[in-house]
Amino acid sequence: MIGGRDDLYLPGTRGELEDLARTLASGLIVMSNKARDSVSRTLKLARPESVDFLLLGFHLLDRTIFQIFGENGRNLFTDELLREVYRNFTCDTSNSEAQEVGRSLIERVNATQAEFSRYREIFPKEDTARVATHVLYDSARGKSDYLILEFVKNCFSTEELWLAGLNDQRPLLLLTEAMGYYTAVHNLLRNLLSEKS
Repeated sequence: MIGGRDDLYLPGTRGELEDLARTLASGLIVMSNKARDSVSRTLKLARPESVDFLLLGFHLLDRTIFQIFGENGRNLFTDELLREVYRNFTCDTSNSEAQEVGRSLIERVNATQAEFSRYREIFPKEDTARVATHVLYDSARGKSDYLILEFVKNCFSTEELWLAGLNDQRPLLLLTEAMGYYTAVHNLLRNLLSEKS
């Protein structure tokens, strides 16, 4: 259950689940752009781009929708979510540009879904600050099991993280932004489901 609430409306029909996906697509795009603007303005980082946040949000929703609706519901939801994102990205483009955007979007979604699916946890549930510091700043550790920590690590080169040590707070600040984004994605879904109940 999202946020421990039992009184959430759960779409019962294909059309309702598709409507939920279309509504969430617009919110996901807006939140991804806001997260990117915040990172750019506050941390002066070139990465992650809006599309990186969008792909993270897509995966977070994918995991949550699977838990609620199972495999069939997830497939229906993510297909419609991706179609709506595509429509938003290509509404003012030519057919040839739209086809290229579509191919690129599908390639990026497939690649990030494969990558993100390898992480068993979204973030450490206990002793988050200590674990995050060790994972982000200790280059000898390799990959962790935490999606958001690896998302943040991938925005910096190994050399940047090694040279930064604990003097450069940008990785921790980006982690804060990414965890805030995670919370915003879940709140958006919870709020949309709560509106219907």
